[in-house]
Amino acid sequence: MCKSQGAALTTSEMVVLPNHLLGTNKSKYRLDFKGGTAPISIQISGSNALELAESAQKAVKFGAHIIDINMGVLQKSL
Repeated sequence: MCKSQGAALTTSEMVVLPNHLLGTNKSKYRLDFKGGTAPISIQISGSNALELAESAQKAVKFGAHIIDINMGVLQKSL
Protein backbone atom coordinates (compact mmCIF):
# COMPACT_ATOMS: atom_id res chain seq x y z
CA MET A 1 0.00 0.00 0.00
CA CYS A 2 2.77 2.46 0.91
CA LYS A 3 4.73 1.79 -2.28
CA SER A 4 1.59 2.36 -4.34
CA GLN A 5 1.40 5.81 -2.73
CA GLY A 6 4.97 6.66 -3.72
CA ALA A 7 7.15 5.36 -0.88
CA ALA A 8 10.60 4.47 -2.23
CA LEU A 9 11.30 1.92 0.53
CA THR A 10 9.06 -0.10 2.78
CA THR A 11 10.00 -2.76 5.34
CA SER A 12 8.13 -5.95 6.17
CA GLU A 13 6.45 -6.47 9.48
CA MET A 14 8.86 -7.94 12.00
CA VAL A 15 9.42 -11.64 11.32
CA VAL A 16 11.02 -14.33 13.44
CA LEU A 17 12.68 -16.97 11.28
CA PRO A 18 13.43 -20.07 13.40
CA ASN A 19 12.63 -23.23 11.43
CA HIS A 20 9.70 -24.22 13.66
CA LEU A 21 7.92 -20.92 12.89
CA LEU A 22 8.50 -20.74 9.13
CA GLY A 23 5.50 -22.93 8.37
CA THR A 24 2.97 -20.79 10.23
CA ASN A 25 0.36 -18.86 8.29
CA LYS A 26 1.60 -15.58 9.78
CA SER A 27 5.18 -16.22 8.64
CA LYS A 28 4.06 -17.37 5.18
CA TYR A 29 2.00 -14.18 4.79
CA ARG A 30 4.77 -11.88 6.01
CA LEU A 31 7.37 -13.53 3.77
CA ASP A 32 5.32 -13.52 0.54
CA PHE A 33 6.91 -10.90 -1.69
CA LYS A 34 5.48 -12.13 -5.00
CA GLY A 35 4.75 -9.12 -7.14
CA GLY A 36 6.78 -6.87 -4.87
CA THR A 37 9.26 -4.40 -6.25
CA ALA A 38 12.89 -3.99 -5.25
CA PRO A 39 14.34 -3.22 -2.89
CA ILE A 40 12.75 -5.70 -0.48
CA SER A 41 13.50 -4.94 3.18
CA ILE A 42 12.77 -7.52 5.88
CA GLN A 43 12.81 -6.74 9.60
CA ILE A 44 14.03 -9.60 11.81
CA SER A 45 14.26 -9.88 15.58
CA GLY A 46 15.91 -12.06 18.15
CA SER A 47 18.22 -11.98 21.13
CA ASN A 48 20.88 -14.48 20.09
CA ALA A 49 23.61 -13.40 17.65
CA LEU A 50 23.82 -16.82 15.96
CA GLU A 51 20.03 -16.99 15.50
CA LEU A 52 20.04 -13.45 14.07
CA ALA A 53 22.77 -14.40 11.59
CA GLU A 54 20.81 -17.49 10.51
CA SER A 55 17.61 -15.43 10.23
CA ALA A 56 19.41 -12.87 8.04
CA GLN A 57 20.60 -15.64 5.72
CA LYS A 58 17.05 -17.01 5.49
CA ALA A 59 15.68 -13.54 4.80
CA VAL A 60 18.04 -13.22 1.84
CA LYS A 61 16.72 -16.55 0.52
CA PHE A 62 13.20 -15.10 0.76
CA GLY A 63 14.31 -12.21 -1.43
CA ALA A 64 15.53 -9.53 0.97
CA HIS A 65 17.89 -6.90 -0.37
CA ILE A 66 17.98 -5.15 3.01
CA ILE A 67 17.94 -6.71 6.51
CA ASP A 68 16.58 -4.50 9.30
CA ILE A 69 17.43 -5.92 12.74
CA ASN A 70 14.93 -4.95 15.44
CA MET A 71 16.98 -4.35 18.56
CA GLY A 72 14.00 -3.78 20.85
CA VAL A 73 12.81 -0.74 22.71
CA LEU A 74 14.64 0.47 25.81
CA GLN A 75 11.57 2.27 27.14
CA LYS A 76 8.98 0.12 28.98
CA SER A 77 6.05 1.91 27.35
CA LEU A 78 5.69 4.21 24.41
